[in-house]
Amino acid sequence: MNRAGALFVVLVSLTIAGLILGAGLVRDPTVILPLTLELALLFGATRFVLGLVRDKALQGWLVRTVIVAIALRLIALVVVHFVLAQALFAPDAGSYFAQGLSIFNEWNGGPEAVLPSQWQSGYAYMNAMFFVAFKDPTLGMSVLNLFAGVWTVVIVFLLGRACFGVQTGKVAAILVAIFPSMILWSVVNIRDSITTFLVATIVLLAVRAYERVRGLDLLLIVGLSIALSTLRDYMGVLVLTGLAMGYVAALRRGRMTSSLLGGTVIVLFLFFALEQFGIFRPEVFNDPIRSAAQLRTGLQGDFTGGLSGSAFGTEFDTSTIGGVFRYLPLGLTYFLFAPFPWAVRGTLQLITLPEVLLWYALVPFTVVGFAKAGQRAHRASFLLVGVLLIAVTSYALVEGNFGSAYRHRAQVMPLFFVFSAHGLVVWVRRRRERSRVRQQRILDARARLLRPTARR
Repeated sequence: MNRAGALFVVLVSLTIAGLILGAGLVRDPTVILPLTLELALLFGATRFVLGLVRDKALQGWLVRTVIVAIALRLIALVVVHFVLAQALFAPDAGSYFAQGLSIFNEWNGGPEAVLPSQWQSGYAYMNAMFFVAFKDPTLGMSVLNLFAGVWTVVIVFLLGRACFGVQTGKVAAILVAIFPSMILWSVVNIRDSITTFLVATIVLLAVRAYERVRGLDLLLIVGLSIALSTLRDYMGVLVLTGLAMGYVAALRRGRMTSSLLGGTVIVLFLFFALEQFGIFRPEVFNDPIRSAAQLRTGLQGDFTGGLSGSAFGTEFDTSTIGGVFRYLPLGLTYFLFAPFPWAVRGTLQLITLPEVLLWYALVPFTVVGFAKAGQRAHRASFLLVGVLLIAVTSYALVEGNFGSAYRHRAQVMPLFFVFSAHGLVVWVRRRRERSRVRQQRILDARARLLRPTARR
């Protein structure tokens, strides 16, 4: 990293430290030391992630993009926590707080913690550890999530570059850095930002393994997938199954053995872990359709036990295969495009309107990017297609309200952005080429007109 880039990162980190520690000082002076240590560790991790880009010019560009990402998230963090209220955007943050407190009390000799899931409690234990350091994990966990969102910017740049080239990587990174939901979910105490980072990292490692199988990459894929499953148990299965599908789709001459090997090893390791450690409840495998229907019904409710005002698809019964196929088109539409501008209700849905319109504008370019994935030079992007296909279809079957669809969609948006970015790059290149051809025709026409005059 050049000195200017390193200085900028240091300055941004000091700005974060000053603003957040100032707020912490007012509330509790004991917050200063552990939060300063956290920021130092996260800054060091950011330096490491930026170091994954070896080219100095690209690294400098990426440092500037990271600065923008940090600045936007810092502003959002201050607004959400000190101007508005975290519960306005993420009411379930309170449940993670309560679970972390329960574990913390158990560690200090209290009653045994009661958790919704013994395996899927990774985020609750993270909150408990921040209780030890901060007495209140909200700010510390939000800062950690902020940096996870920033690291995702770098990972998506590497992913876009690996699949389609440097320009695509740059545009994809910018989209992750500035997209509103990417910013919002990375400054509240919920598990989405870390989940998104892990998903993008696992896919990047799989793309690397597709190009060249490395034992370390495969071990990291398995390890990070298990870590992901402690946050959202189903995401580990969805991502690895999607990668296996992508490997099969990307098979080509000279790559068949390594592709099949990589995909098979990943899936076998996954299901071995599931069997040995009991990551999933047995009924999920015994009756997945009914389990999905129960999840959707749960998401359609609100915290009082009634029907959520943003619920949709309540007239469908998805407990049968026929019901699944009837509901799937509606579920896909809502997951990919809700909340719809013409059906906005309430302040929260109104806040999402600019992002929804931006996403709609990106959809045509995303389609172009998907179309280019089939080209021989971009076969590695089939891995992203496989993950998106599995994750989007699965989420579409369990979504029950606008809010959850909007929030869960953000977990796979960085993968969509890779294709959106490539579509934008292709569109710009085509416009430039048409402009160049048009200018050349004008020059040729002028030359033909001037030629007879020159002879006279």
